[in-house]
This record gives sequence, C-alpha cells and structure tokens, in this order.
Amino acid sequence: MMQKWGGKSRNALRKTSNRGTGDDHIFQLEGAQRLSIFIPPNSRIRGYKELSTHLESYGCTITYPSKSLEVLRELPTASFTAINIESKEGIEIEALQMAHRWAHQRNLLHSFFIPL
Repeated sequence: MMQKWGGKSRNALRKTSNRGTGDDHIFQLEGAQRLSIFIPPNSRIRGYKELSTHLESYGCTITYPSKSLEVLRELPTASFTAINIESKEGIEIEALQMAHRWAHQRNLLHSFFIPL
C-alpha cells in the first residue's frame, strides 16, 4: 500500500484526529497569495487577535469575515465564515507557516491560491 501524508496511510489517518501542525504539507503552500481558513458556525476562534497582529507585521491583509467571491465559493456550507489572509507579492513562508499551524491546531478547514 502506498504511504502518503507524512508517512501515514489513509487507514491510519482515519484512526487519528489528524490535528498535527500541518508541517508535513507546508511545502504545498509556498508561493500562495491567499490563504482562507473556514470557521464553522457557532465556533469561537481563540487566538485570532494575536494571529492577525503577527500576520499584519509580515505585510498581510486579513479580512474576517471575508466577503470575497472567490472565498465564498469555497465555503463548505453557507453557514461557515472565512478568514482571508492575502498578500499581492505572495505570503512570506513564516507567515504562511504560522497561519497554517493555527488552522491545524484548531482543526479548521483551509484552502490556498497560488497564481500560475
């Protein structure tokens, strides 16, 4: 059987909460201009203020809740909201890693956009 996703098979991933740091696939986000983190309904997002302060120091624009049409199309359901993190030149890898870890620690869905 083929081993993926940090050396774990699909069966092994199903048996865990898979709430790691996400560092096993951070390389996929390099060069992203947008990272969207989806917040389920009736959820409290702890640590958002600290995250946004750190990301703004890297020159990122943070929007919550996002009203961007691209992000709204990606929502799992209409009851979700989204945090949108953007940078025209591309989000620095340290900022991406910070936001990505934050999403993984809270078990939140996320997506990203890398221009061609």
